Amino acid sequence: MLGKVMKYDSKRIGRVLIPVYLVTILMAGVNYVFQRLTGINAIFGMMSALVLLVFILLLIGVMIGTFVISIKDFYTNLLKDEGYLTNTLPVSKETLVMSKILVGLGYCICSTIVVFVAISLGFFDANLFTIIIDGLTSGFIAKITGIPQPWDVVFIASMMLLSYLSQLLFVFFAISLGGRHHGNRIVYSFVYGIVLYSIQQLISIIWLGMLAIINPNIMTNLATNGQVASDLFGIVYGSSTILSLLIIVAYWFGTVWMLKHKLNLE
Repeated sequence: MLGKVMKYDSKRIGRVLIPVYLVTILMAGVNYVFQRLTGINAIFGMMSALVLLVFILLLIGVMIGTFVISIKDFYTNLLKDEGYLTNTLPVSKETLVMSKILVGLGYCICSTIVVFVAISLGFFDANLFTIIIDGLTSGFIAKITGIPQPWDVVFIASMMLLSYLSQLLFVFFAISLGGRHHGNRIVYSFVYGIVLYSIQQLISIIWLGMLAIINPNIMTNLATNGQVASDLFGIVYGSSTILSLLIIVAYWFGTVWMLKHKLNLE
């Protein structure tokens, strides 16, 4: 059943994002052409600057838009008028939320790939593709983290996905809390988001305080010869990962519980 729900969620979001992906790749080609025409005359120079601005805004919009569209789909499909139909389907709330999460993560990966390809095409002469690959394979990340190649890149990618998942569920939970109210759900969701963010930051501060108590020299020894010590990196980021997973689990169960017991579609 999860596969069927994901199929419909993917199609619904894809109708918005896939055209944006195509436009982004097209703008990459246009930017490449105009960058080569810049030196011909002042008119091409001005046009090239305008095309570059649009291209950069489009790249930013793809990443931010993917997150916003995933949130909008959750809100529209589960908490607005469409929610009357969705919540009567013979599908558990866990399946509905899991579908939103997996589809959101999937499109996040797709958007990252599209942005990477578009940058490589749009600035082909700058050899950005080679620069990025050299940066990832230079061993710099491995030296900082103490994780051998190529697992260092896998680690960074996993941390990025974990962070994205945390933010996604954070907003899902805030929206679910706001959905309990009859009116002004967006406003209530925003207020709940501020409260949740404050609580999350407080928990993070307490967590770091506990680490400082366990290892009093953790702050002063956080850097060694200008580089983060790998053992301290493991302590800080390992514990942060555990904290993030605990928060994700809390947001997951909180969202599902709210949709099961406190959903208000009146």
